[in-house]
Amino acid sequence: MRSLARMIFLSALVIGISPNFLVGCSKQGSGEEKDAGTGAADQGVNTDDGSKTTESVTDSVHQGDSSSASDTNDFEACTETKATAEKHSAKTNLIIAVDTSGSMNAETEMVQDNINNRFAQKFGANPDIDVHIVLIAKPLDDPTSSGDGMCVSPPLGSGTCPDDSNPAELFWHIPETVRSHDALETIVACWSKDGCQEEGWQEYMSPGGFVHFVVVSDDDSRMTAAEFIAWANGQFGADWMFHGIVSKTDRTGDNATAQCEEYSANEGAVYKELIAGTGGVFGDLCVQKDNEFDVVFDQITTEVITHVKMPCQWTLPVPPGDEVLDPQKVNVVFEDGATSLELGKVSQEADCAAVEHGWYYDDAAAPTKIIVCPQTCQWIQGRPDAQMLIKFGCQSKDAQPVK
Repeated sequence: MRSLARMIFLSALVIGISPNFLVGCSKQGSGEEKDAGTGAADQGVNTDDGSKTTESVTDSVHQGDSSSASDTNDFEACTETKATAEKHSAKTNLIIAVDTSGSMNAETEMVQDNINNRFAQKFGANPDIDVHIVLIAKPLDDPTSSGDGMCVSPPLGSGTCPDDSNPAELFWHIPETVRSHDALETIVACWSKDGCQEEGWQEYMSPGGFVHFVVVSDDDSRMTAAEFIAWANGQFGADWMFHGIVSKTDRTGDNATAQCEEYSANEGAVYKELIAGTGGVFGDLCVQKDNEFDVVFDQITTEVITHVKMPCQWTLPVPPGDEVLDPQKVNVVFEDGATSLELGKVSQEADCAAVEHGWYYDDAAAPTKIIVCPQTCQWIQGRPDAQMLIKFGCQSKDAQPVK
């Protein structure tokens, strides 16, 4: 048998919203020949962070068998090496505007409690999602308005009033008073710091992440739904949704309920139009007040998690020991349980338009990330069970041209 000419190390990693990578790299030296078909199976190992990786396993596989009688009976030795790469969390944004006028004192307290009891707990249980939460509401010690202010306690807020923002937990409180009819106007004005008294919420956004707006009010909006839609589409395209806890009916009238006679100032008609138009969550203030908003906050949390956009780039891991990553021997496969599609490589993003699907490096000379083409990224977003299989060790395949 011919002597060993080279050794190729192969590793494969399945990546979902929480990517844990395995490194497959070239290594100096030669491998020990083994009998064909005696490869070891992957051995799952639970790590401290709850992810599952693979122990190092060596497997030598003959390129042919004794029946071929070929003098080209070379073989390859493959090794899987455990390593963890930088996690790319999915990004989303939650902008909450709370009417803190005098008639909303009880509701303000319910919102304040649920921000911790629902949002902090549920999002905290999904570490693969980075939810940037911005609260626009009167601060607790603001004497300029008749209603109660808000101060969010730990774990989400700092609990130091009135400065309860807590960047470590991705929570910011914009200390701007929201009055009975101006929740939408305040959201738009406070997009930049020029429109607010102290700061704007634009700087706290997770760029590229989906945007969820939530308004809590017992009244209607002065700004029309059409005006807000035009502004939001201009800023975020189609990547936004509107939710609200507002009055279903007027306080009085033929369709007024007993609860709305007690809790409502006016029907939240504009907010209801925005909710219906974007497929958001509607919480009837008149009914929800009886269960302290628990149900609707749970529904909003579910919608936020559902609409998280899957990251479309992954960091190449640092090779362990003396192993050397070969950038020309990386392949990417998409899987979602029903579909498996190998994505070919393109040299740069500009070449994506000419192929069906593909991927490229952030830097061809010194790559650190794998990035999928824009059309591939969009295709992935509509598939909630999407996973990426990253293979290291085999020559990269070219992307297929558009047919």
